Amino acid sequence: MALVDSFSRESDAQLDAPSRQNRKSDLAKIRQLIIKYNKLGAQYIKSGHPDEAYDTLMKAKLLFDENISVHMQENRHWSKIRAATSNHLGNVEHQRGNLQAAEEYLHDSIQLGYVSPTNYLYMSDVLLRFGRYSDAIGYSKHAVSVLESKVQAALESNKKEVAHALQQLLMMAHINMSIAVCRVNESPTTVVTTFEVAIEFAIAQLGEHNAITKQLQCEYNEYVASNVVLQKESKNKRPPKESTSHANISGRTAPAMCTAMSPSAVKGGSAAGSQKSTPPATLSDQALAPEQSKAPAPLLPQLPDRPSPATPPSRASFQGGSEADDAEFMPSQHELQTMLEVQYGRQAELQEELQAQKHQIQLIEEAMLKRAADLEEQEHQLQLQLERMLAFKEEMTVEEEMGWSPSPRALVAKLQDRLKESVTPFPAEAYAEDFEDEEEGLEGEALAPSPRPQPVVDPEELAAKRRRQEEFKARAAERQRQRQQRQIQRLRRQTEENQREKG
Repeated sequence: MALVDSFSRESDAQLDAPSRQNRKSDLAKIRQLIIKYNKLGAQYIKSGHPDEAYDTLMKAKLLFDENISVHMQENRHWSKIRAATSNHLGNVEHQRGNLQAAEEYLHDSIQLGYVSPTNYLYMSDVLLRFGRYSDAIGYSKHAVSVLESKVQAALESNKKEVAHALQQLLMMAHINMSIAVCRVNESPTTVVTTFEVAIEFAIAQLGEHNAITKQLQCEYNEYVASNVVLQKESKNKRPPKESTSHANISGRTAPAMCTAMSPSAVKGGSAAGSQKSTPPATLSDQALAPEQSKAPAPLLPQLPDRPSPATPPSRASFQGGSEADDAEFMPSQHELQTMLEVQYGRQAELQEELQAQKHQIQLIEEAMLKRAADLEEQEHQLQLQLERMLAFKEEMTVEEEMGWSPSPRALVAKLQDRLKESVTPFPAEAYAEDFEDEEEGLEGEALAPSPRPQPVVDPEELAAKRRRQEEFKARAAERQRQRQQRQIQRLRRQTEENQREKG
């Protein structure tokens, strides 16, 4: 039986070897498919289709949860893939307005150590909407730290477009932090410093006449007007000089009413800020155009303690001018036509990329289905082999109990015959593609087997080997005789016991 068990273990190891190789191949395909789903989801996010992005990213998440075990998730590569998927899902849920789900996905991404230009930024915006200002300050500081390093790296690499998009994200992080600091019990000096930095970034990126810049100045002026300590300090200080590059923040007077402006003013830079304002909108309602997809707009969310009126003030209410003054800031017809052509061209490119990604995913899914069918067939064959091996083992146990024990050579031959019956060869057509080139190169060649060298046998060693074989046979025969005697004695005892019971 020990010999049978050893052969069983050896055959199982040989059968498990291709299974491990197949498992590695399947994991590689699963990893490739999850990455494809993430790329396609990112394309949907950039093109402004959050629902399609959510469906695609959920496929990646379900594929990951069903095939990757908890132990494998500790691996650095799988952990990074899971973190990227959670980050994309958090961005999508933020755009769709599902703030609770967005917070969970973004928190999962941050806990896994995924450093993204947007995860800390979106997290701070979600916490602002929930009124958790202290937590929002911490995430805003993290966002500022990450974005400053990325801006520096982009400038050193001479990537101006990337640096510009990251600078807009950095501006948004400063704005979120200024809003959060204003709502908690921070020192007036800290609040003023944070507001000044945010306003400087807004003027540099959006322009002095942008709606968001004006809203920041309103928030700043209202805070200064409501703080007695700052009013006393401002009386003791000289009035600041006018600056040609930045707005004089402390010298402005607050308008009669400030309202949260739409973040869509980020899209057009300084020129877009002077157009007519749109009704207030939360960040989740804003979808960026494809050309500005690198810079989401988590700016100035509508906070619960500062409700905005139904009709926002126009540009004239801020500057004291008329509505006709807006005409000089409007782009020309040629500029608008050029912007539309660029936008439609990029949308067409994105649609082509989406179609290509869908085709690749369809091919991978077909390959995965085919592979699943092959695995089911292999599992069926392994089940049949296991049943035959168990039957063989049971047969050997019965024969041993009956007192018959075959020779080792006969046992090996019988076991090999059973293995040949149980193992079904893999179909030859599956390897046709792999060996086509080799068969073409070997046509017309005579492949004669190479002669094997005959070993030199020492007569003394041969005689010693024969003696050892004879001794082994004698010992085996003696053990067989003793085993048969014990079996006969056991049968006699059983017979005597049966007779006594009957008597």
